[in-house]
Amino acid sequence: MDKTQLKSDILNFLQNNTTGVICTVSPAYFAHSAAITFFVDTDLSIYFLTRKASNKYRNLGLNPSISLTAFEEKVLPTSVHIDGTAEIIDSEVKKMDIKKILIERSWNESYLPPVMRQEGSEIVLIKIVPQKATWFRFIKNSREAELDHINLAE
Repeated sequence: MDKTQLKSDILNFLQNNTTGVICTVSPAYFAHSAAITFFVDTDLSIYFLTRKASNKYRNLGLNPSISLTAFEEKVLPTSVHIDGTAEIIDSEVKKMDIKKILIERSWNESYLPPVMRQEGSEIVLIKIVPQKATWFRFIKNSREAELDHINLAE
């Protein structure tokens, strides 16, 4: 698959699947994973909110390396894995814009993740700047799967 089509497919997948699992690195060099709700822009930058008291925030302050896996469980399971670096976005306006989008796109109107119910400076906006993506999907009417990689840092 050519790079332009692959990037387009990954973007479309991430725009239609707003939950995933991130992985950060703890101070003791252990992997720490956490489920998140995210928003992706057209540049494949991924945004999520977290509490300043969270392990993920503390870990990212020491090591900005981060990965995200988003998936859907259907007849033909598909997943996207993104490796990149995290940046803390200080804009209160951007934080509120992303929070509004995440609430509107919530998968369950009767439940919002705890971070969406909190206000003020205890919540931070994190941007994942993607460097590499892996696309995994099963091929219809087959026992085969496709695995494509793309370097997004170029």
